[in-house]
Amino acid sequence: MKNIEFVDRLFQYCMATGVGLFVESHPGQGKTSRFEAMTKAIGRVPQVLIASIHQPPDFAGWPVPNTEAGYVSMLPTETFAQAATTPNMVIIMDEFSNSAPSVQAACLRPILERVAGNLPLHPSTNFVLIANPAESAADGNDIVAPLANRVAHAKYEADLDTWCEGVLTGFTTPAIVPNLDKWREYLPQAKARIVGFIRKKPQNLTMYPKDQAGWSRAYPTPRSCDLAARLLAAHIASGSSDSPYRYLEAMVGMAWAAEFEQYDSNIDLPNPKDLLDGKIKWAKPERGDIAYTILAGVVGTAASDPTKENLTKLGNVLVDAMKTEGGAFKDIVGSLITPVIKMSQDLKQTLPLALTAVLVRMTGTKV
Repeated sequence: MKNIEFVDRLFQYCMATGVGLFVESHPGQGKTSRFEAMTKAIGRVPQVLIASIHQPPDFAGWPVPNTEAGYVSMLPTETFAQAATTPNMVIIMDEFSNSAPSVQAACLRPILERVAGNLPLHPSTNFVLIANPAESAADGNDIVAPLANRVAHAKYEADLDTWCEGVLTGFTTPAIVPNLDKWREYLPQAKARIVGFIRKKPQNLTMYPKDQAGWSRAYPTPRSCDLAARLLAAHIASGSSDSPYRYLEAMVGMAWAAEFEQYDSNIDLPNPKDLLDGKIKWAKPERGDIAYTILAGVVGTAASDPTKENLTKLGNVLVDAMKTEGGAFKDIVGSLITPVIKMSQDLKQTLPLALTAVLVRMTGTKV
């Protein structure tokens, strides 16, 4: 896959799942025009903002006294006021590496929490940060570490064939990735695969960079691992046969993605919804960590649609697993108990008696 095709897909994964995107290349590659065109192609509203000419309060909010109410409101600039009421806006922050670290710090909350000053943005708002490397930017700065951990990362290169054809006949609309509106259906499965990996290698939950340059790139933390699950869910929803690991690398870094690929590519996981619905039956996996990953997916699928019917189905799957896993069941299901018990209590419905007895012994909690 060409770099430009990968970046196009990563952009669409990010926009569908609410993950911000940081794109870097040397000057003159056509980044801004490309992302404006892609934003329009997927039916969203682009709003270009030159980050380097802004001050921190433009993002964190300017203090505006409200004398009648007796307090000061923090109000952002016009772009964010528009984003509060305009669905599907993509704020493209251009010349981002020219902005001061204090300006980048002010962007932390808008990008992750969709709040600028005291103003909540529309939930569908998303961000693309476009930058030149510090060495080729005007008075450039690397992206600050907390922001680097909030966004996916991509290197952008103009493609020779695409550029030649575009110059001669006009640039075409990028290909639209199908079915990304269904990404949430695959999120429990994606989360289970990542949680299973972390259970197997807990040291990979947080891997801080060993050099200064690494703090401005993708690196794994609980936050970025969680965001990586969204990108994996989008990839599954798209039906693509391409490897998903490059997209995870954009969120958590190359070393983490390589280890995850080695783990994930060697296990064959059933669709947790098929297991929950009884379309397939529980079969004892070869390893306990695989059993955990499968059950995590089933629990997550049921919890995403907490109905009495799904709780009953979940209980049946867990009973089948308990029968085959024997003494290992306690270790496998230990961290999955909380959502199961919460579903049972919220729905005021009991679980199968055999499973209830085990959970009571493990937790001392009445189920």
